[in-house]
Amino acid sequence: AEAEAGAAVADGGADGDWRRMQSEYESSLQMAVELSTQAAAEIAAQEASLQESGDAYERLRGEYEDAVEKLDELEAQKMGDFRDELKGAFDECRDTLADREELSEAHTRLKGEYEDCAPRLRAASSGDGATVGASSARG
Repeated sequence: AEAEAGAAVADGGADGDWRRMQSEYESSLQMAVELSTQAAAEIAAQEASLQESGDAYERLRGEYEDAVEKLDELEAQKMGDFRDELKGAFDECRDTLADREELSEAHTRLKGEYEDCAPRLRAASSGDGATVGASSARG
């Protein structure tokens, strides 16, 4: 009877150990499921955050590229305006030089005419009318 009682206690003890282990296993399994669910939620949140960051990056990159393109257009426009200003200044200088050449030619021509007329003017102012008349007859 004692052996049976010992066996029953041992059987009851083994059964209790089995239930305790099964309960610990189920508890561990439940904890693992909860941790896995939390990890999945955190991963999903991080993926969403990464997606938002990626979208923001793409948007900012597009804005940056638009700004660079606009800057290039403005620089080209400024260069065109500057080129036009330079061309205008160059044309003005060219015209001024052409005017100077014309004035120089006119000055040379007038100087020559003056030098041709100077002896007659001197003669006329000295009262020598014969020289003036002779020059006029030749001219």
